[in-house]
Amino acid sequence: MINKNRKTAVDIFLLSKENKDSTLLMLEILSRIEIKEIKSILLDYQKLLSGEIKIVNVSSAQELSDAQKQTLEKKVESEFKPDLVFFYEVEESLVSGFCFQIDDSLYDRTLNSFLD
Repeated sequence: MINKNRKTAVDIFLLSKENKDSTLLMLEILSRIEIKEIKSILLDYQKLLSGEIKIVNVSSAQELSDAQKQTLEKKVESEFKPDLVFFYEVEESLVSGFCFQIDDSLYDRTLNSFLD
C-alpha cells in the first residue's frame, strides 16, 4: 500500500506533467500539502524526477484481486531496482490478461498480444 506522502508526491509529479498555468499548478499543489509533511513529500518528488521511484501503470481485462496485485508487484519489483508505485485500471477491451508500463517500456501479457 502506498503511503500518504508518497501518493502526494506522485500526484504532484503527475500534475507537473500537465500543461497548466504555473501559478494555478502551484496553488493546487500547496492546497494538498500539510506543512509538517513537506520535507518527506519533496524527497519523494525528487526521487520521482530522478527516476529513483518509478510509476507502474497496470491495465487488466478484469479487476485484479489483492493476491494477484501482490504477486505482480513482487515479480515486477524483483526485476526493477528502484522503488515502484503501482496504479491499476480495468480495460475491458483487453479481453483477457494484463499489461503494464514503466517509463517507455510496455510489458504486454494480454490475449491480444498472443494472437498478434
